[in-house]
Amino acid sequence: MPLLELGSLNLGLLELLEGHHNRYPLSIEPEAKKRVLKSREIVEQIAKPTYGINTGLGSLKDRTIPSDQLTELSHNTLRSHACGFGKPLAEEISRWMLLLRIHTLALGYSGVRLALIEKLIELYEKNIFGVVYEHGSVGSSGDLVPLAHIALPLLGEGEVWNDGSIRPAAGVLQEKQVRRFELKAKEGLSLINGTQMMLAHGLLLWERGEKLWRSANTIAALSLEALRGSQKAFHPFLHERRPIPELQETARFLWNLLEGSEILKSHENCERVQDAYSLRCIPQVHGTYLMALNNLKRVLECEIRSSTDNPLVSVDSGEILSGGNFHGEPIGWAIDSFSITMTKLSSISERRINRMVDPTLSGLSPFLIEKSGLQSGMMISQYTAASIVSENKVLAHPATADSIPTAAGQEDINSMGSIAAKKGMRILENTEQVLAIELVVALQALDLSLKDQQSLKSSPPLSRIRKICRKEIPVLSEDRYLRPDLERALTLLRSGKIA
Repeated sequence: MPLLELGSLNLGLLELLEGHHNRYPLSIEPEAKKRVLKSREIVEQIAKPTYGINTGLGSLKDRTIPSDQLTELSHNTLRSHACGFGKPLAEEISRWMLLLRIHTLALGYSGVRLALIEKLIELYEKNIFGVVYEHGSVGSSGDLVPLAHIALPLLGEGEVWNDGSIRPAAGVLQEKQVRRFELKAKEGLSLINGTQMMLAHGLLLWERGEKLWRSANTIAALSLEALRGSQKAFHPFLHERRPIPELQETARFLWNLLEGSEILKSHENCERVQDAYSLRCIPQVHGTYLMALNNLKRVLECEIRSSTDNPLVSVDSGEILSGGNFHGEPIGWAIDSFSITMTKLSSISERRINRMVDPTLSGLSPFLIEKSGLQSGMMISQYTAASIVSENKVLAHPATADSIPTAAGQEDINSMGSIAAKKGMRILENTEQVLAIELVVALQALDLSLKDQQSLKSSPPLSRIRKICRKEIPVLSEDRYLRPDLERALTLLRSGKIA
């Protein structure tokens, strides 16, 4: 089996995702190992008071700690900072956080011992992931509280995930024959200073978000066929005149998806002059989403290769330098920007849903059911979509526009990137649900619109998509319990089968 080599200054996002998902065994790059050993040597030679090594933390930075109490300082750092509150975050977040923390320490600029990194690898490979709670991080000084919960099991304390359940760490360590670990100078702070909670969310957002962009384009194309829209809004000439790469890529995607559609061709010379924005401006809205997604990827790539500890050790000069690499503003802002475009993606989807269920806009049976009045058909599906979009609009307020000082004013401008990360996941899940509703509605609208024109075909790729979907979601001929249909559509969307 391949190894996932951590500590590399060139580790890429896709390489990291592949190693994580395939559970490759972890190793440390040889050059990184040399940096780890050298940086630790520098730390152990420090005699004068140096922040993070032999002083108190935060506003207690001026309190010098005797050398015989530095292990106690490191242990107390984990215990005091592990004060998260609220619901536990998903086990997948904890797993990602531990892997990312191992990597950033293995870069070799944090001054921790190689033995500590090897111990963290043991925890990862034995599936011992600290339970992280939703409240606690303000996204500066790193994700202190969440990372403290990730590291606390080293001491045999706190809670860990165990086969999907939460158990005290001490018992799980004993069952898996993992010995507790004694920390040395600086190691307590190095374990908790970083952006790994934000980064873990960002990676999940990008991975699911990239699939969502493809699925959203496919679903929008189905809606366009159902509403007898025009393919011309995606013509290359138009997008050459506004050469924004992501908008051009989206237009090409849609143009190719719709190429060969007999349904659209049959309506080329109708009396409609042009389509509504929710159809005509798909490249502009979906393309802007792709712009934010690409920017998020760029920031994530940089963050993966970054040392976000404080202070950092220069293995070349021997200096120990305090700075602010732990500050979550860059990644929080990238997630906030992406959240805004996700919200607009859900909004344009809801507008297409509304056009399909409204007979004055679609020309189809009211609410896409033949015996309307006696039956409500897809009427309330649009209500559900509207409620989700409204929630997204509230959540889309940028978290990084806010700040609350901490540490008695020492940490006086915080990023709140952790808040951006958590609500970004909520917006993503909401947007997936709105698009799943659009998928169900578009399939129904297409079948109704073709009732008297059975010979007309969708484009070849959309015909395949419709066939895949109809195996899971039957035509709505009369009112039935609709939630199972929506759930099946959501499963199809998340699986990537329609992407």
